[in-house]
Amino acid sequence: YLVSSCYKNFRQPLNDFFSSYQNDEALAELLFDFLLNEEYDGSESQIGAAFYLSKFDKTILKKKKDLLLQAQQNPVDWKRPFKDNSYLEWL
Repeated sequence: YLVSSCYKNFRQPLNDFFSSYQNDEALAELLFDFLLNEEYDGSESQIGAAFYLSKFDKTILKKKKDLLLQAQQNPVDWKRPFKDNSYLEWL
């Protein structure tokens, strides 16, 4: 699903699906696993994971603060859920 989310034909149904789980802590954990796992380095699954993590409820992301900050330190733009670290002032 994360790979398919990068393609226009699949984007809307997957956006709808993921938007209904923005408060799911287990899904956030799974997305961080994809995003931070070196075995998926460069994979479109990481693009999808970063995108959908940026849409998660802030209370869930606060619980995963260490993982979020680790992802935000990546020098590759598309591997960071938030392109601008100033957005993270709520952390």
